[in-house]
Amino acid sequence: MKNSLFIPNILPSEHVFGHLARTILLNGVIDKHNVQSTLSGESRALIAKPTYQPFMGPLVNELAEHFELEVESIYLKHSMLGFYRHPMDCGKLTQVLQNKIRKDIYSPGAISFNTAKWRFCTDCISQDRDQYGTAYWHVEHQLPTALTCHVHENVLLLSECDNCESDIKDLREHPVPVSRCKKCDGIHLSKKMELNSTQKWIQDAGLELFRDDSTFVDSQYKYAVTYELPYRFRYMHGVNGRNNIFVCEEVQKIFYSWLMDHQLDLFFSNEIAIESLKAARIDRISFYPLAAPIVLHILWLRFLGAQSIKEAFCDVSSANVA
Repeated sequence: MKNSLFIPNILPSEHVFGHLARTILLNGVIDKHNVQSTLSGESRALIAKPTYQPFMGPLVNELAEHFELEVESIYLKHSMLGFYRHPMDCGKLTQVLQNKIRKDIYSPGAISFNTAKWRFCTDCISQDRDQYGTAYWHVEHQLPTALTCHVHENVLLLSECDNCESDIKDLREHPVPVSRCKKCDGIHLSKKMELNSTQKWIQDAGLELFRDDSTFVDSQYKYAVTYELPYRFRYMHGVNGRNNIFVCEEVQKIFYSWLMDHQLDLFFSNEIAIESLKAARIDRISFYPLAAPIVLHILWLRFLGAQSIKEAFCDVSSANVA
């Protein structure tokens, strides 16, 4: 049956789930569940929340063979693993490449940030249609560090309809982003948001991680988004066994104020009270750095004066609290 399917070209940074949804749409004469099962072995909802789902393996392998691409390059540029892989265990990433993972992989903090709904840019819809003949789901728009479009400066990413507040969770029902809400037919209006310097730094740091071209298994940013933060914090604040609790509490208060002053609460889910988020506590991150979301590492590194993610560990001595 695979030979009878029409497989469209995979577009730049198109999410593999978005490509699968478009393939289902373009083969509409065939039952969509059969198309999905043929390509991936399963017919599961195409949701944004998990970093990796087991049926991605057969799907990515099929795309790699069809388009003569490297499996590694598809995961890097067409899935959220391009962003989330950096602190992940090398053995698990190797298993991903070998299609040996049998359970969904969720990144730490999946419910804490804007990662449960598919997001889109209204200007990209028009531009993509003009350039490629169709709009499509960009991986960059789904990054937890993204507030505005990476292509159209200051255009706010949307995740729900202004009129009826409906959102997009399963791409099988929304194979491509559209200009009008499918539920109420309201128009998705373009919104502008000028990022402040700190918000832009966070957003650019996320893009830097996603666009990293080091090998899939061995990321050059692994140290920067894991152990650099605890080291930098202890170095800058002279933390030791005796003053650990006092220093952590004082700096934590300043950090929370800094988040609000720079409007960084926009990166968090609306349902989350940041002060109650245990994963955001520096004492917890210091002991369990791998359990903390990448976004929190980025936020804390910026707070502690890091000039870039790539060079975060190179200039500790001259770092100053923002």
